[in-house]
Amino acid sequence: PGPDPDDVKALVVAAMRHRDGEVVLRGVVANGGGQARRRAKLARAILDHLGLADVPVGVGSQGDDAPADPYEFAFPGVDAVPDDRLHEGHAVLTKALCKAADRSLTLVCISSLRDVLEVMRADQGLFRRKVKELAVMGGVDDEAAAQGKWRPTSAAN
Repeated sequence: PGPDPDDVKALVVAAMRHRDGEVVLRGVVANGGGQARRRAKLARAILDHLGLADVPVGVGSQGDDAPADPYEFAFPGVDAVPDDRLHEGHAVLTKALCKAADRSLTLVCISSLRDVLEVMRADQGLFRRKVKELAVMGGVDDEAAAQGKWRPTSAAN
């Protein structure tokens, strides 16, 4: 999560579905905006608030700096999250892969793909063996779409 409230909404939905036993949330990796650690603390605080202290949160890649408004991290407990409650993003992803049954894992990526790419490069065989689906949020160039073509936008995500 970060400056986009949709990211927080997506995390809350995933957390509630996990809590209700509909999915297994094996971890969250927060990245981007030059604020990966702060975003990870926000994710940790949200999960703790929802009673999900057991879901690991990782600090992913920093990405390009994006200015943050004060309201973006105005959630109770964000500033109280100690660094030792956070993990390296690569470790969270790798552990989730290792613990998953073959062809069972769905990765949902709603931010930079850098961390997933690094894990894929580190062990392609593990990634291919464990991942069933990779859901990626992204935009499509409007001009290309009007012509019936698919071309991703050049957004930093």
